[in-house]
Amino acid sequence: MKSIGNRLFSFLLVILLGFLSCERKSNQLSQEESLPKELIEIQDSLTINPKDARQYFKRALYYWGQNENEKALLDFYNATKYDSTNPVYFEKLADFFVETTNLERAAGALGFCIKLDNRNPMYYLKLGKINLYIKDYSKALSNFNDALKLDKYAPEPYFYKGILQKEIGDTAKAISSFITASEQDPTWDEPFQQIGLIYLAQKNPLALTYFDNSIKVNPKNMSARMNKAYFYVLTKKYEAAIPIYEDIINNNPLYVDAVYNLGIVYHKQGNKQKAIAFFEKCIQIQSNYTKAYVMLSKLIHDKAKSKSYRETALKLDPTLKDEIFSTE
Repeated sequence: MKSIGNRLFSFLLVILLGFLSCERKSNQLSQEESLPKELIEIQDSLTINPKDARQYFKRALYYWGQNENEKALLDFYNATKYDSTNPVYFEKLADFFVETTNLERAAGALGFCIKLDNRNPMYYLKLGKINLYIKDYSKALSNFNDALKLDKYAPEPYFYKGILQKEIGDTAKAISSFITASEQDPTWDEPFQQIGLIYLAQKNPLALTYFDNSIKVNPKNMSARMNKAYFYVLTKKYEAAIPIYEDIINNNPLYVDAVYNLGIVYHKQGNKQKAIAFFEKCIQIQSNYTKAYVMLSKLIHDKAKSKSYRETALKLDPTLKDEIFSTE
């Protein structure tokens, strides 16, 4: 226990030192500050007991919700300082670090969660997601398997195992993991979509079945509809793609990617005027939609307009190469 205590002290000290610029004690407010009503009860409790970890934790959550991250971190620090045995405090601190993109500290906080409560599968899942994000696949896989040892019916560890397996190119295992995830939670649309994406990359018509399953589970899943339409584009079945894009746009006229893709379909069909109309609609919806400017620079015959579209595209993305503007 002594070594754990020492590591805990070191971890908390690192957090505190990172914010020594905020030297005022977090249970005190300057005279100039007015106290929000949500904090009055907390402040009163801290006046009575300046070491009340629960109140620091409550206030940390409040500040976090207000995007006052330095104040939130100081209160998380005090919550864990005055009660270093509550894994919930460390879990929320880990969530805070993930949101503020400090993944190393998030992993450290989750490590303390596991030391305090090694029977909670959520801690292993969250740690696995961090390791997956930083592409430490071996650790991530171990974390997901540890989560499943504690709850073999949880869908998320299977799902993220599938994501990991997909990333490393083991599509057969990925599909198996996604299927298992969907079996644990048949109302979750994302596992079906991920299987569809694997088959989409292979131009396998099974992709359509899984995109349809995803849409059936979640009719509002526009991403699955977009992917289904893209399968038809990829396999040059343009007439099948058009009504899907049109349906998406009818439901959301500002869905700029669908507008652009429909323009691409008409371009591939040789319908230049319709293609131009949809690309122009793109930049009306989103004035910095670079791809539409590129396409317009290719399709517009008017040299001055074409040059203007090209220049705008290059302003938006100076890394564009000359080849991208060549006519097809």
